[in-house]
Amino acid sequence: RERLTVPVGKRDYLFVLLTFLATVIFIRFSFFGGFNLGFTVSYIILFAVTLLYLKKKGKGLPLFPLLCGIFALLLSVPFTLYCDGPIKFISFVAITLLTALFFGGMSNSLKCSDGSYMLGVDALFILFIYPLKYLTLFTDSVKKSSSNNGNKGIKQITYIAGGVAITIPLLMIIVPLLMDSDAAFESLIEKIFGGLTETIVSVIAGLVLTPFVFICIFVLSKGVESLNDKNALTERTFGLSPVLINTVLIIISGCYAMYLLSQTAYFFSAFESLLPESYTAAEYARRGFFEMCAVAAINLCIFFGAYILEKRGEENRIQGLTKGLLTFLTVFTLVLIITSFSKMYMYIDRFGLTRLRVLTSCFMIMLFLVFVVLLLKLFIGKLPYMKIIIILAALTLCSISYSDIDTQIAKYNTNRY
Repeated sequence: RERLTVPVGKRDYLFVLLTFLATVIFIRFSFFGGFNLGFTVSYIILFAVTLLYLKKKGKGLPLFPLLCGIFALLLSVPFTLYCDGPIKFISFVAITLLTALFFGGMSNSLKCSDGSYMLGVDALFILFIYPLKYLTLFTDSVKKSSSNNGNKGIKQITYIAGGVAITIPLLMIIVPLLMDSDAAFESLIEKIFGGLTETIVSVIAGLVLTPFVFICIFVLSKGVESLNDKNALTERTFGLSPVLINTVLIIISGCYAMYLLSQTAYFFSAFESLLPESYTAAEYARRGFFEMCAVAAINLCIFFGAYILEKRGEENRIQGLTKGLLTFLTVFTLVLIITSFSKMYMYIDRFGLTRLRVLTSCFMIMLFLVFVVLLLKLFIGKLPYMKIIIILAALTLCSISYSDIDTQIAKYNTNRY
């Protein structure tokens, strides 16, 4: 079978070189720079290079991908402002996913157009599947283009490699001369290239990673995947009997109803700041939080399992009984989250703020909003719920990243004291 090829031009050859340079800079100043100012600057450089390559004149950008790109850039700035390891790690993962969705939407390569859970699959495809699936696309395209144009493509790559080879010895002469002429430039070069080992490792890592990074963007630029069926990731090719789904939901809902009834005083005592006997405020809040997390995680799996797996009719709607049971499941989870938050509020009111209490409270607020969106989805069929959830999560993470938690905690506790 003939391999897939696409037209290749000078712009593509230039982007190969720019991608390599941006990747080396990102590795050198992010992984070897402690994910501080170097990460922010190198990510913006890589983002800008990719944006220039993918941007097409006269083509607008949908709102959701645009928001993903804005939040990705916003989340990169706190790496410079604050030293918060766990938040930086979560932000790095979020930036990666948001960047994939931004460039995927920009190149019209997102197959999930209805804003469902398959948006996550879209992001994973862009990050991992496309670079492996089309790993030889560029080289095959260059070979075909060269054969049609008298090996012009291969000559272009040879000229670029030759130019790099000629430039390196010249820079080895010019840079020391400039360093001797100016102390500020000397200090800058020593700071950038002072760690020779890190620079060499960054160049080697850049050579290894550049093909994957470039192919990912190259596929989006050429619209290879945008030519495919847009509903390929959302077609329903299976379905479980509604009777089976509803049986599970009825049993689970009955169990939750009994549990809620038997624990009414225990759950809702926190609203009146009443502490049960033999409980400290810390034990009461922690137990309520972990109960909520476990039940919310289970209910989230049950919700998506029932909603996704149930066999639909011609109108692609879930049954009324299933909708009612999922509504009860969602409302019960919301009540559980509110109760858990009230316990945490009582704990904070007595003993003040800590980092863990703040992050726990933010997580509960975000989880509450997620279940509100899922509840609305049951009654608004066309609601792009996953897009809303992604934006809510990004907004929450931005708020945490920019708030300087430690300073705010100190101010709050001092004022309370």
